[in-house]
Parts: sequence; C-alpha cells; structure tokens
Amino acid sequence: MKIYCSFLASMLSLGLISYFSYSNKPNQKIDNNKLEQGRLPLITTISAESLKAMIENTANYDDPEQCDFIVVNVLSARLYNDCHIKGSINAPLDELYIITQQWEKKGWHQNKTIIVYCALDECDASEKAYYLLRGLEFANIIAYEGGIREWFQLGYPTEGPCSFDYLRSYFNPTCDECPCLGLCKMTFDTK
Repeated sequence: MKIYCSFLASMLSLGLISYFSYSNKPNQKIDNNKLEQGRLPLITTISAESLKAMIENTANYDDPEQCDFIVVNVLSARLYNDCHIKGSINAPLDELYIITQQWEKKGWHQNKTIIVYCALDECDASEKAYYLLRGLEFANIIAYEGGIREWFQLGYPTEGPCSFDYLRSYFNPTCDECPCLGLCKMTFDTK
C-alpha cells in the first residue's frame, strides 16, 4: 500500500492524473462531473490566523475523537517529531491512504473537517494530501498552505525541538533536512 500511495502522489505531482475517485467497486469510473474544465478543483484553504483562532476556540481540540476537526501534518515522522502544530496528528503522505481507512471506520470521512498542512508554502505535500482525501470522498477538507514554517515564525504554539534551519529562515530546506519533500532542485525565495 505504501508503494500505491507513493505512486498516486507521484502521478498527481506530474499532472498525469487530474482527479481520481476511490470506491470499493474495482471498476468504478471517475465522475467527470467532478472535474472542472479539465483542471483540479480549487483547494479550500485556511490562514494561520484563522486556524489558530479555530484551535483556541475549541474546548476539546486535544481529543481527536471528540473534536469536530483534526489538524494533520502530512510530513514524515522525522519532520513531525521535530516541529508540528501543537495537538496535530501525523499522517505521512506516503502512508495517508492506509491511515484514511482507519478514519473511514471511525466515520471521519463524513463528520470531521480534516485540515492538512506540510512544511512551507513551496511544499506541495498538503496539496497532494488534499486531493487524495477529496478523491477518497472525504467531505470536509481544508489545506493550511503556510505550513509549519509560517506557523513557527508567527510564534504560534508548536511541539518538538523545532531544530531544522528552514524554520527560522526564508530559505527552503536542504535535501538533508527534508529529503522527502523533493525540494532539492529549489533555490530560495526572496521574501
């Protein structure tokens, strides 16, 4: 399954598939009505400020079973353990398909808002997670595209030592810091 999910993520990033649908029926076709003029549907996003307010105004945020939403870090366990939004859970992109099967058994695909985030705005892992979840027919998905770097730089609550250099600068992470992100070819932004 890990290979399957990695394959789907790769296909999305290469643009070889524009939208996919999951069903227990092996021969179900993609619903062309879900496509918007041959493009991926727009992503629903949330700002750092709105996400922080949402977390602060939710009494049971620390209990994913009771809370109406969950915040999901889609990076590797290594990056999650280094620094993540306080109270968020880890569901690495390459394991997300398998993890969603557990979520579906809990009914989360219909009754929870899933907020996905990754490392930084240049990282597309949250976008891939968004489309994967949408393809699996999760009803309420939101992407926080600023990522943990923006969250950390705003001084919002985090957990972990937050030791990677990219968190403190506007330079993109090195391949040594974030090999799973595929950012090796990137230089730096000019913020």
